[in-house]
Amino acid sequence: MYFKPIIIAICLIVVGVMLFSGCSRHCRPFHGRMSSERKTKWVVRKISRELKLNDEQKQNLETMIRDIHSKMEVLHMEKGTMLTVLTDEVQKDSIDADVLNNFFTDRETDFKEIRSYAIDKLVEFHKTLTPEQRQKLAEKMQEIHKQQRG
Repeated sequence: MYFKPIIIAICLIVVGVMLFSGCSRHCRPFHGRMSSERKTKWVVRKISRELKLNDEQKQNLETMIRDIHSKMEVLHMEKGTMLTVLTDEVQKDSIDADVLNNFFTDRETDFKEIRSYAIDKLVEFHKTLTPEQRQKLAEKMQEIHKQQRG
């Protein structure tokens, strides 16, 4: 019984990440560069329309997406750091495994913190949904999964 909310939370996180990262390269609404503010508003409008959210639910959704997205942007900005660390190690006579392990341990810790935060926010948002909205959300998630699989 406890696993069902966790599974739903993880699925919503995946959908949110797909909308912010994968779709930015492949989906028409994000074709080209769009500010994170515009992306957030587009996602909130789309989800609000599909689930028929009330004003309070819309506000909670927008806050959740904006917060998670801003935290994820920090990780994306560190991609350059990763390349620098890897390049520096490859250029040496021998790679220091401790340097790489410490670097990736730090990134994993950052991601775990974001994941925990996202799940907590998702659980809060889920509690505000009606059973009909939850069902509609589950159907949309399955639809997106089928589209991704071809």
